[in-house]
Amino acid sequence: MTDCGPARDLPWREVRAELRRFVVARVPQSEVDDVVQEALARIHRGVSGVRDQERLAPWMYQVTRNVIVDHHRRARPALPLDDEPIAEPPSDDVDDVLARMSRPPCVRVARASPVTTWRSAR
Repeated sequence: MTDCGPARDLPWREVRAELRRFVVARVPQSEVDDVVQEALARIHRGVSGVRDQERLAPWMYQVTRNVIVDHHRRARPALPLDDEPIAEPPSDDVDDVLARMSRPPCVRVARASPVTTWRSAR
């Protein structure tokens, strides 16, 4: 048997029970065991890097929070992208282009500013 350092000394059953209680409130019941298992694997791999034993418990909860976030990211459905442009592209008409270019930059920004729109709506 090889020496696993700090990982060998952890009370894994107690750690698992604590993390399970933590995860139950944050993921669907059917996925709790998978999330806890992933958290335990990451903790086992990284526990030798924790130098201060007083920081061990907060570190384990942070690892578990990261696993929960990763889990939710993977579970989030991808939104389809529309092929439609969001807004009409600017006109390529020569007169429109020259009119836009002749305005000072601050006027171009102010014209599209939400503040200007808000003030005019009052």
